[in-house]
Amino acid sequence: MLQTVGVGHEVDVTQKLARYGASIQQMVAIARAISTDARVIIMDESTSSLNEREVKKLFEVVRRLKQRGIAVIFISHRLDELFEICDRMTVLRDGRLVGEYSVANLSKLSLVSAMIGRDAGAVMGTRKRPSRAPAAPGEPAEPVLEARQLKGGSKVSAVSLAVKGGEVLGVAGLLGSGRTETAQLLFGDVVPESGAIFVNGQARHFRGPGDAIRAGVAFCTEDRKQSGIFPHMSVLDNITMVLLPELSQRGIVDRVKQREVAASCVAQLGIKTADLNQPIQNLSGGNQQKVQLARWLCKIPALMILDEPTRGIDVGAKSEIAAVVAGLADGGIGVILISSELEELTQLSDRVVVLRDGRDVGELSGTDITERRITELIAQGG
Repeated sequence: MLQTVGVGHEVDVTQKLARYGASIQQMVAIARAISTDARVIIMDESTSSLNEREVKKLFEVVRRLKQRGIAVIFISHRLDELFEICDRMTVLRDGRLVGEYSVANLSKLSLVSAMIGRDAGAVMGTRKRPSRAPAAPGEPAEPVLEARQLKGGSKVSAVSLAVKGGEVLGVAGLLGSGRTETAQLLFGDVVPESGAIFVNGQARHFRGPGDAIRAGVAFCTEDRKQSGIFPHMSVLDNITMVLLPELSQRGIVDRVKQREVAASCVAQLGIKTADLNQPIQNLSGGNQQKVQLARWLCKIPALMILDEPTRGIDVGAKSEIAAVVAGLADGGIGVILISSELEELTQLSDRVVVLRDGRDVGELSGTDITERRITELIAQGG
């Protein structure tokens, strides 16, 4: 039985909510909140899983709530949304109040400076990475990973892409275009129905993530809290989880070496934690994401798949994650960067593949990688 929930979304209310994706679950949670007689509604990253159309609907609801005299606390890392919907801004950093500001008298750069505690010009002015030169004679020409006409799951019908070592391949597309599902196929989390995957020129058949990991493929999921971290375990255990077989002899883990590896990763990525034994769930979103990255970096993969690596983290952490992505490519690792933020793709990618309705509909490189061109491909499919 289809019904329209309070935020203008039609769902079958007789089905379990788990059947629906993150965006529908988010909209239902918002509808539940506004259906009460609350005088204050707190929306914590309420747009993180919503597409542009859904965000507009949510903002219409927020404006109606304001007209009814209901106060809304809107928490978000998306600056454009804050300036569009908010009247006042309150900035917190490291658990302390930095200041309160009127939106009418606040610039974006001033807000970012308050958020990160330093001049925003250096952060916001990140230059696009230069495209990499073609491989020199004698260097391997084949990609570190290539997918040909992949089909699988409910959303991927025909996706082809290739990424070389030392290259960042951006993947763009609207919600539902098959971006995450493509990553799951490449990592063996979903077995392809047809198509082929090649690693360093050799055909591979991943029957599960273990096969992909052994082939040198790593995957940082977009759903960090549900499937990216082990929330009740320590930073130490989260970082070294996939490395345990190499740190063990006859089933006994070398604790000294384990701590050395974890400490090195914490220092390398600038992870802010009280100590290695701190539960990861007590860290900020940005530091949790760094721990997830560290888990794979200690394995030194040939290919890193990053699905929305900066979702739900602050501007300063985004800048640090961007530096990590560039550093991975500079170190010769192939990177597949899936992001809904076009600015992020244009800043970091050497090439961008655009997906639409489960198919690759275009590829951009060099100076063609612009937000306008990506948007055109998404809208037109070619």
